[in-house]
Amino acid sequence: MVASTAGYVGHDPNSDGFMDEEALLMYRNVTADRNSDGNIDSEIIVYVGMYQKDNNSDGNVDYRRVYYKAQSSWDNNSNGNWKYVVLLEAGYEGWDNNSDGNMDYERAAVRFYAAFDKNDDGDFIDPGDYVVEWIWKHNVSS
Repeated sequence: MVASTAGYVGHDPNSDGFMDEEALLMYRNVTADRNSDGNIDSEIIVYVGMYQKDNNSDGNVDYRRVYYKAQSSWDNNSNGNWKYVVLLEAGYEGWDNNSDGNMDYERAAVRFYAAFDKNDDGDFIDPGDYVVEWIWKHNVSS
């Protein structure tokens, strides 16, 4: 089964051809029940969102935020518990305080998560199960 949606909104109140405010959203979820037993065997989720704003209508983006998420999960024996889960998330945010076209402050973060449930009980905490999580954060000011 595939479920998806996408949307874009732009606002140009002074009709100068530059969007003073924009937002974008895309979401997609793909699932499969390959043996038709009612338990989902695999799932893929992708989400992308973006928002930006030009506060003074000069054509330079003064604020921007972006978010991305992708997740894949598998239930190899179709018992209703995920055997493997892999997740990647990333986010960015920037401000141009003096509207010169260069971001004065930026920050970003990335998260990676992977889990394996050896005994298929759905909890990822037993001996033999493993979870790897890595998080990176970065801030820059000019």
